[in-house]
Amino acid sequence: MKVSNQFKSFEGAYSYAVLRSVIDTSIKNTQNILDSLVNLVKFVPAE
Repeated sequence: MKVSNQFKSFEGAYSYAVLRSVIDTSIKNTQNILDSLVNLVKFVPAE
C-alpha cells in the first residue's frame, strides 16, 4: 500500500519493484503482460 507517495513497508516496496520489473520486461520484449504475470504466479522454484 502506498501512503503519501511512500510505501508503508519494505516488503510492499520490494513486491512493487518485482512486479514493475516483470511488467517492464514484458513490454520491452513485446510479450503479453497478463501472460507474463500468470507465468510468474505459476512458477515453482527448484529446491
